[in-house]
Amino acid sequence: MGFLAPLYALAALAIAGPIILHLIRRQPKGRTQFSSLMFLQPSPPRITRRSRLDNLLLLALRALAIVLISIAFARPFLRNAAFVPDELVGRTIVVLVDTSASMQRADVWSKAQQQVIELVDGLSPTDRVGLYAIDSEFRPLVPVENEANSVRVDNATQQQAVRDAIKRLEPTWQTTELAKHLMNAADMLQAKSIVEGKSVSTSAEIVLVTDLHEDSGLESLQGFPWPENVRLDVRRASPAKPGNARVTVMESNGQREPDDTSVRVRIENNSDSIESNFRLTWAGQTGVSNPLVETNVQVSAGQVRVIPMPTRPAGCDHILMTGDLQAFDNTAYLPLTEPLVEQLVFIGTPAPRPEEDLYYFLSKAPLSTPFRTISTERIAPEKIDAAQLARLTSDPALSAVVVDTVAEQSTVEALGQFCRSGKTLIYVVSRPVSDSVDSVRVLQTLTGADDIQIEEVTLKDFALLGVIDFQSPLFKPFADVRFSDFSKIRFWSHRRVKSDKLTVGENPAWKFLAKFDNGAPAIIHQRIGQGNLWIIPAGWQVTASQFGLSSKFVPLLAGMLDPTGRTRSVQSIYQVGEPIGVSDVAGLTVTDPAGVTVQHNVIDEKIVLGQPGLVWLNSGSTRRQIAIQIPESESHLSEMGLERFEQYGVRLGKVTTDAQRREAARQLQTTELEDRQKVWQWLLFAGMIVLVVETALAGQLGRRALHGANEQLQPTG
Repeated sequence: MGFLAPLYALAALAIAGPIILHLIRRQPKGRTQFSSLMFLQPSPPRITRRSRLDNLLLLALRALAIVLISIAFARPFLRNAAFVPDELVGRTIVVLVDTSASMQRADVWSKAQQQVIELVDGLSPTDRVGLYAIDSEFRPLVPVENEANSVRVDNATQQQAVRDAIKRLEPTWQTTELAKHLMNAADMLQAKSIVEGKSVSTSAEIVLVTDLHEDSGLESLQGFPWPENVRLDVRRASPAKPGNARVTVMESNGQREPDDTSVRVRIENNSDSIESNFRLTWAGQTGVSNPLVETNVQVSAGQVRVIPMPTRPAGCDHILMTGDLQAFDNTAYLPLTEPLVEQLVFIGTPAPRPEEDLYYFLSKAPLSTPFRTISTERIAPEKIDAAQLARLTSDPALSAVVVDTVAEQSTVEALGQFCRSGKTLIYVVSRPVSDSVDSVRVLQTLTGADDIQIEEVTLKDFALLGVIDFQSPLFKPFADVRFSDFSKIRFWSHRRVKSDKLTVGENPAWKFLAKFDNGAPAIIHQRIGQGNLWIIPAGWQVTASQFGLSSKFVPLLAGMLDPTGRTRSVQSIYQVGEPIGVSDVAGLTVTDPAGVTVQHNVIDEKIVLGQPGLVWLNSGSTRRQIAIQIPESESHLSEMGLERFEQYGVRLGKVTTDAQRREAARQLQTTELEDRQKVWQWLLFAGMIVLVVETALAGQLGRRALHGANEQLQPTG
């Protein structure tokens, strides 16, 4: 026997009402008024020890009616043990734990770990659980299904593996991308349910453990058709105190000189912060170098301020901010901007007049920048000796060679080795074919193609650049219509360079980045080993063309000297996970300020670093320091409401514990039993019958009492 609503059974206590009413003495009916008592106050009858119960049958009927009706409202049912299943249907639960940089807060991460452990502890032995770490990547720690192992691990072992994994797990410094990983998890559950032929609504759920800040990356869910039967349980790990502030060094975009020590910093305070007073101090690797060089600043909640810092003391490479409740993003690193020192060598015979000399224009070109210093030097072909040849193959400061004429074959072979080592070689066919009979031999040796031909092109007046590949890195800076006009550069003479071996095939070795209006190649590019070979079949001296006097000459020459753009980019501050372009990925080493090698990933010829701090990029003779900062989105820590998920069509739910599921199943089963048996209807019907009998009996007893009272009032004789 059981009750669906046992509290209604308390209404049976109402049987005390009829008993009390039966014990109270009522005023007798048929009273006679006496004039002598008219000035006295009437007193009601009192219950005394001598009170006794009259009409026990009537009292019993009334009490029975109350009991039957109260039990009927309590919805009784007869238990059936065979109807209750011994075990519940097992579930598949995917747990996604946010390991982004914002989870570095100590109280937040400990709460996230505790929530995962409590979740697993509350599961049934039939439930299967998997653990995945998410930030900018989706990393399975304890996969739901191990495809590499055909032996299925039992659920208890799987749950213990999740407990062990969450205890070992540590947050990273990556950014948060919740939308991408939620979509991956939803698709994974959909695919699993289809393969197993189960309903996702009863067999699988997603649990997201995160701090859920305003820049968690949910926007991609906007167009995603969230599966109709998938429910998401969001469990927030919140800090003890809200708010956060961030300090950032503002880059100068190349306007600041390398020895300029002035620095501006940006302080942003979250809208829910309770702190507004901060202190900025210069610091070095061994701690604060000069505690007197500090700045106090006040930034109200939700506001941003940009302030100049005092002159950076020697040995200081980062700025510390104190006064913020969350210290994980309170360090701003400032890299040293040491310019690269490189040398360019021109090999060619001097011309009688400067305007006929290629080196004259080369030496006057402003190729140096605040981040790169280039010096030029001329070497006559006949003066190249063994020391000069060794310099071509071993000098790390020598980054580029421009060749006009070459005499010795040993020099050509040294130039080929120089180019293959990762350097830049520009070969200019600036003289007529009759005066440059060695050009064919030089190009055949450099390119390895024996079918190269060079012929003089006869021009009626002049040639123009007719076809330009503006998608190439060399001409891409001129793709804008404001800079794409090359019609003012006239060539009085040029040569045609041909080679079927280098131009035929699916991936030709020669790339024609520009052609003259008569179809002859104007700028040819070829990768030789790790280096770049550029062939220009026309000179830039004024007797040959207007190229040397054009405003396009310097940027095009700089582009050929640095085809990867590594020295044109002035960016020195990156975020964790941001791709960093380098010229030589294979020969690159990354070290911290102490010289310890830093691990990095390579993606599409770019490197990605996963830790904030200062690092040195070492590649051959070049060395550049950059700063890696925590992603800016990880500092915007104002909490986001769960209604954002519903706005994007995500269906929220709650993963219940095994005890809660069993209680819910028991309630459902008792409801079904009570609905099938409907005992309450019979009890209610019996109560109505008792009330009818009680009403009839009470009426009969009342008439008898009235009749007896009337007989006593009749006058005698």
